[in-house]
Amino acid sequence: MPSNWLIFDRIRAMTRQHQIFQAERVFQDQSSLDRLTAGGEFLDFNAQAAILDQTNLQINRLERYKDYEQMDQTGEISLALDLYADEASLVDPERKHTLIIRARNRRLKRELEDLFFDTLLWDTYCRPSVRYLCKYGDLPFEVIPTMDRDGVSSLRFMNVYNFTRIETRFGDLVGFFYQDALFPEPQFMHPWQVMHLRLTSFENIYHPYGRAILDGGRKAFKQLRLMEDAALIYRITRAPEK
Repeated sequence: MPSNWLIFDRIRAMTRQHQIFQAERVFQDQSSLDRLTAGGEFLDFNAQAAILDQTNLQINRLERYKDYEQMDQTGEISLALDLYADEASLVDPERKHTLIIRARNRRLKRELEDLFFDTLLWDTYCRPSVRYLCKYGDLPFEVIPTMDRDGVSSLRFMNVYNFTRIETRFGDLVGFFYQDALFPEPQFMHPWQVMHLRLTSFENIYHPYGRAILDGGRKAFKQLRLMEDAALIYRITRAPEK
């Protein structure tokens, strides 16, 4: 397989043009993709209003993640996340695995069991993955292919703060942008390079990202923090009078 993955994109575009493959309804040239999306609409960096909308979207997402981290420091909320993770990672007493794979084809079943249990080590990473997903609503992984590019060798964890999902106005996935200490500049990643797990529904207001199970308690948590701060200030101001 050639190392230049742009050839793969052009073949995919040709097959879509001739109605051979229609997984995505809109194709964008990913070799010169330097745009982000706000609410599913492509935006140009020359448009100031579009940049402001996209900036507000990302800032609000990061604020939600920070609120979830503060909520996780509360004992009751941390215990609730642990219960979610424990229930989702229960080991089947007969198969001795956290994941049950059923398939009519025995060869397919063996391949999937080898992938999840021996390669991806899902029994080990199931509990922390589920807890992270419930806490933030998003869980991205980078798919690491084998040397021959004929399979998956491992999954590399990606921080939710450092990735951006890109979709078209029709909801078709274009790719991801990722940036961390190793990549000072945002790196574009193809859809097949990232596995994005998210908690979503028809009423998700944070599309195209997930909605954490803690989101419903953000308002009550902030009110509790304000009440604690007000009580502390009151006691400090009344201390000299005593």
